[in-house]
Amino acid sequence: LTLEEQMPSEEQEEILGLFKSLPGQILLTTDQALAQAELPAVQLVVHMMVPPSDVYLQRLSCLSSRQREGNPPSSLLLYAGHQQQRLRDLERELGLRLSAVPKPSDEELRRAVLSALAKELMLATQQYDSLAFKADAEQQLDVHGPRLLAAALVLLERRRRGEEWLAPLSGRP
Repeated sequence: LTLEEQMPSEEQEEILGLFKSLPGQILLTTDQALAQAELPAVQLVVHMMVPPSDVYLQRLSCLSSRQREGNPPSSLLLYAGHQQQRLRDLERELGLRLSAVPKPSDEELRRAVLSALAKELMLATQQYDSLAFKADAEQQLDVHGPRLLAAALVLLERRRRGEEWLAPLSGRP
């Protein structure tokens, strides 16, 4: 979900309503929109680059003051390699040492992707009559193996993203 300051108030209210009512939602917002929004308790704030120390503190204090109970939100700071000096400056200004989150292994990433795909496929089987395709899918998998399944998943992801897909042999959509 995305919340921007220049959105009409009705749209902002709709997005905030969805964020509050649906569990596990992610809200992308600007600092200006955040200042105006009435958010429920937030467990995690993700900074998409190294902010100035006053902005960093303002974001966390704004959300901490809105927490009804429990711990203040955690903070995750994503940054590019060229921002490393800015990160060190932020740590110095705040008088703390931020800890690095270890990079996930290839196997952890693979499991996360497969878990997300499994959820998507479960939703698809609830929405469509998948039994009509089962026999053909089993036959194609027997003939072509897992490479076919991988190619089908890539095709589905490209369609989901709205990317145009061209057939490799004919060059046609």
